[in-house]
Amino acid sequence: MPEKPRSPSKQDTLGLTRSAVVTYADRSRACLALALRELKCRPRGVVDALGAARLPNAGREFADYWHADRLGLDGTDPAGAWERAERNLERCDDLAITVIAYGDPRYPTRLAALQGPERRGAALGGYVPLLYCRGSAAGLNDCRSVAVIGTRTPSAFGRRRARAFGHDLAAEGFVVVSGLARGCDTEAHWGCIDAAGITVAVLAHGLDSIYPPENADLADRLIGAGGCLVSEYPPGTPPRRRAFGQRDRIQSALAELVVVVETPGDDGTMITVDHARRQRRPVGCLVHPPEFASAEAAAGNSRLLSGYPRAIPLKTPQDALAAMRPSAHEAC
Repeated sequence: MPEKPRSPSKQDTLGLTRSAVVTYADRSRACLALALRELKCRPRGVVDALGAARLPNAGREFADYWHADRLGLDGTDPAGAWERAERNLERCDDLAITVIAYGDPRYPTRLAALQGPERRGAALGGYVPLLYCRGSAAGLNDCRSVAVIGTRTPSAFGRRRARAFGHDLAAEGFVVVSGLARGCDTEAHWGCIDAAGITVAVLAHGLDSIYPPENADLADRLIGAGGCLVSEYPPGTPPRRRAFGQRDRIQSALAELVVVVETPGDDGTMITVDHARRQRRPVGCLVHPPEFASAEAAAGNSRLLSGYPRAIPLKTPQDALAAMRPSAHEAC
């Protein structure tokens, strides 16, 4: 079981970007998503509803919408669900958490593209009707974005290379996406911050706490540097094993390229790789020099580099830049 995550104190939230709604329609969209989820509507149904032209903006309107579209079952309380959704939004405001629903201009376009009518969410591995965000959401839609991932227990060589990839990609203007986990993720985030870059951390729990707890300072630093924490889970949701595999699909979806620094071959890194391949994201993998190639933490690297489909071999961050489409190097 994961140890208890650290809850941010009031001091931790000083200087963070408070929840700011671009338009009234964005607020209504977020409220609609929350209300539908409370009423046990499936994620696909929520995405379909959010993609429709008609958006209710009050409890009474939502009740009419619910029954008119025959979304509800007998005994449901749609007006009450809307009121509770509004209270949940207010709680997120107090926690400096922005709620971004599918269809909102701030919702990541790469993520949205995997859930449209023509894709039906199959490649994504599950619908994501809404996201919770702490910090600036700008990095979620940057067209130059690379996921740097790897084991929680890397070798010394792996740690150095994860930080170097995070640093050098950020220095080239790329957003670095990772998961705030121990090991490679932590090093990639710090490398990006060292280069004054923007980094996005995709979490597997509510944003009112930080896991692992020792990365609370890192979380505050990346937010202060213009990055963000993002999750599909509401505040109060603790970290659970299954959720880590679920969040991996969002990491790969947000990226132009997925870079594997080190993996023993039986960890969450490989789950992200599987998602990336379904999403048609290229996967690059660090090539270890002979003196480090036998490290247990890198056992999966050799399989990725020799198996099918074969990962793109990477020795330096510049190799990662060369592996991406030319459009990724251009300004958005």
